[in-house]
Amino acid sequence: MAGGQGTRLGHTGPKGTFKLDVYGKGKYLFEILAENLKEANKKYNTIIPWYIMTSRENNDETQEFLEKQNYFGYDKNSVMLFKQGELPLVNTEGKMLIGKNLKIKKKHLTEMVECLLFKKNRNAFRYERKRD
Repeated sequence: MAGGQGTRLGHTGPKGTFKLDVYGKGKYLFEILAENLKEANKKYNTIIPWYIMTSRENNDETQEFLEKQNYFGYDKNSVMLFKQGELPLVNTEGKMLIGKNLKIKKKHLTEMVECLLFKKNRNAFRYERKRD
């Protein structure tokens, strides 16, 4: 699961901490995934490792949330969090973009691949300049 931010869902935290109304009962996305994994483990008599990709911005918050929720009953030794990579942003001339704080601007690798593969707004990287 990609554990990015839930901003597209109108949520301020990591996506997995978003709560849905499931048959009148509120369940977190992480909770639903844990239940599905536990069901598959039982059906196939195995333990499926649960990999959750986080970001630099939400890794700690995701880890704390899962610990607080006791990993929704999933074996915490089978839950692996890893941070997605970032690459420097470049303009159309191939020059790296630098923010006002003189730090090299970065974009998550998954966002860049999404732009290239799905031909979504290929100029999305230019928007970074406006976010300073």
